[in-house]
Amino acid sequence: MTFLNTRAPSGHRICRELRCKEMYYRSEMAPPSALVTDGDDDNHIYWCASSCRPMSPQGEDVDLESCHPGRSCYRAPGAPHA
Repeated sequence: MTFLNTRAPSGHRICRELRCKEMYYRSEMAPPSALVTDGDDDNHIYWCASSCRPMSPQGEDVDLESCHPGRSCYRAPGAPHA
């Protein structure tokens, strides 16, 4: 199972532009529900591959819950590049 094939604790699929260090140093990432037991305990550092910053292209925070399908910058895993 890869990072992009997992779901956020609230159930939505993770945006394909969301990144964290675990994607690079683990061969297989545990599902976010295993990494985050409580929303307040999430201490991972996330960034957006589109903006190359810890904020979305629109200047919003990025994390498992914030990068949801309702955002204008959200890209579903497997969707064609714009």
